[in-house]
Amino acid sequence: MKKWMKPLAFALAAAALSSLAALGVTAGLGKLGDSLVRAWGVTGANLHLAPIWVQLIAGSLGTWVRAAGWLAVLALAAGFSRLGLKRKLRWGNKCLFWALAGLALGISWMALLRALDAVRWGESLLGPDFDMGMLASLLYYASSALGAQALCLGVVYQALRDLKRLAAALIASALLSLLTAPFLPIALVNAFLSGLILCALYDQTGGILAGAAFVFSRDLVLFAVAGAAGGVGHALYEAYPSGFDVLSGGGAGPMNGLVATALFSGLLAVLMRRKRDDQ
Repeated sequence: MKKWMKPLAFALAAAALSSLAALGVTAGLGKLGDSLVRAWGVTGANLHLAPIWVQLIAGSLGTWVRAAGWLAVLALAAGFSRLGLKRKLRWGNKCLFWALAGLALGISWMALLRALDAVRWGESLLGPDFDMGMLASLLYYASSALGAQALCLGVVYQALRDLKRLAAALIASALLSLLTAPFLPIALVNAFLSGLILCALYDQTGGILAGAAFVFSRDLVLFAVAGAAGGVGHALYEAYPSGFDVLSGGGAGPMNGLVATALFSGLLAVLMRRKRDDQ
């Protein structure tokens, strides 16, 4: 038990300090952004008259700020890895393969929800509705995928995996669930399952990049393209829950539905079987 104390204390301290720093960055930049918007005299009524760069900042201020918080987590995780673990963050390989796998999962997910009539398309299905605010959304999805995995896998999981890999995966997945999911039972379970999948990818690819690419491309389909509930900022299309909230996740988004539970459980089983076959 004693051999666990030091790495576990380091992992939890890194997680706590990174989370507090992210909150500080988010709060500080949020106040600064609000002050700038007021100084520019920008309102919802006249935003379209402002220069493009002002529209880009003011129209998606909250999304930019949240993305900056995750970038702060990424930077701190890299620092904790270098100082505490005496190594750089491990990036790994097979990024393109798992990015394509994430796209396939996102497409299959939305197709299944639509086949079950758990979501329906809004009027924006008539054509893609591109908005400059999508740039902020894309940065948020990328930074959250990288930041969460840099902290939970690159630092916490890496610090504990040499002691007991299963326990390390459970701890890292629980932390990722608390950091990324709404505090709803099904959403927390699904985020936990997603964390176990990402731990398996970390072991198989040697780093965080494959898992980050998987999560980013999955969220790209679900939120930035399809416009499912639970996303941030603007989306090309609109998909709204039409009943069967236990399947679709309702207003909390697809991660709060049982379809996500089934998909993640199936993928985790495939990865575990593949790992056993390799051994």
